[in-house]
Amino acid sequence: MTADKDRSTTTTTAKPSSGGATNPTGGVARTSWKLASPADGTDPTLDFAPEGIVSGSTGCNRFNGTWTEDGDSLKIALGPMTQMACTSDAATQQEKSIIDSLGKVASAEQTATTLVLKDSDGKELLTYDAVTGDLQGTSWKVNGVNTGNAVETSALTEALTLDFGTEGSVTGFGGCNNFRGSYTLEGGVISFSEFASTEMSCEPDVMELEDKYLAALAAASVVERSGNTLNLRDDKGATQVAATLAG
Repeated sequence: MTADKDRSTTTTTAKPSSGGATNPTGGVARTSWKLASPADGTDPTLDFAPEGIVSGSTGCNRFNGTWTEDGDSLKIALGPMTQMACTSDAATQQEKSIIDSLGKVASAEQTATTLVLKDSDGKELLTYDAVTGDLQGTSWKVNGVNTGNAVETSALTEALTLDFGTEGSVTGFGGCNNFRGSYTLEGGVISFSEFASTEMSCEPDVMELEDKYLAALAAASVVERSGNTLNLRDDKGATQVAATLAG
C-alpha cells in the first residue's frame, strides 16, 4: 500500500527563513552563534532557543541552561555540562574562559553578523559570529538517532535519509517508509510539521527504529551544522539526529 498517514506531532506550515542569526523581532531568541576566534580544532557554539533555553558547546563539552533578556540586558545561567576531556591545553583554557565569561554576562550587542557579550562594566567578554543554517536543497545520510536512552548508530540507521527541498518541504526515508512534510528554520531554530508516510510493513526492529527516527525529528529544535555534518538537538541540547552530507 502507498496511502499516506500522519506519524509525528509538531505542526507548522510557514516557509523557512534564510537561516541567518538575527531574530527579526529583535533580541537573541531563535539565534545561533559560533565563537569568532576558536582554538584550533574546536567549534564552540551558542544557541538561544525560545522560552529562555540556552545551549551550546565549549569546543570540548556540551552545556545547557537558561537565559533572560530585558532590552540590552542579558543574563545567562548555566546548568548541566558534559565532562569530556579537552584535546589540547588551548582547548582547556578556552573552555574555562567560556564558562567563566557566560556566568558574567550582563548585556549583549547584537548585529546581523556578530554577538558581543559584555559584563556589568561594559567590558567585552566573548564575541560570536552568526551561524547561517540554511538547509534548502541539501540531502543528508543519517548516522545516529536518539532512541530514548542514547544516540544509536547501526547498519539500520545508515539506511535513513533526510532531504530539505525548496519552499519549506522536507522528505526522507525512515528505513521502511518514505515520509514527507514541511519545516521552518529561523536563526538556527528548526520545527518540523507532522509527517505523512507510506504504509509499508517491515521487520519489527526496522519499524521500531523508524518510529524513533520520526519522534527524534519531532523533538528537534536546534540546528547545528558544521561543514558536511549536521546535528539536530532538542531544547536541552541533546542530539536527536546526527547526519552527514550525502553525495
